[in-house]
Amino acid sequence: MTPKTKKRLCVVILLAVAATAVLFLLFRPRTFAQTMGPDYDPRQIQEITASLSPVKRDEPSRHVILAPGDPATKEFLTLLESHTYPPVYSDVGGHPVTLDYKVTLFIPFQEETGSAAFLSFTGNPQIQIFVFGTTSAGTYKLSEAAQQELLDLLLKQPYEEQTQ
Repeated sequence: MTPKTKKRLCVVILLAVAATAVLFLLFRPRTFAQTMGPDYDPRQIQEITASLSPVKRDEPSRHVILAPGDPATKEFLTLLESHTYPPVYSDVGGHPVTLDYKVTLFIPFQEETGSAAFLSFTGNPQIQIFVFGTTSAGTYKLSEAAQQELLDLLLKQPYEEQTQ
């Protein structure tokens, strides 16, 4: 092998390693805390507000509030934190709504900075997470079974009905 060929081979190998590292960093699954950003502190959550909008039935929406001391809040956060969230960078759309409710969550988690998160899911494999106060926002994968588990927990809680 000539020195010129060895140099080219080294450059190709370095480029392949660099590309692999970049792809790994972009597509690696994140924990719930990582998706929320550096200000996320579950101990500072004032409450979790959930709006459950029925999709397939003609009934009122539900408004659920999980308070900080409520065991359901701890269980809900444990469920959120027990999954990883691989990012999705392109979506072709057309995902069916498979849950009975569209779930929208509001989670304020840092009073001083005003950091809070909106999460939205309907059972399709992609959920939306938007975090105020950080640059964290995007689409992530979460299985339908995991979303159904979160919805089931919310449906067991006391709620207020909201008319459309």
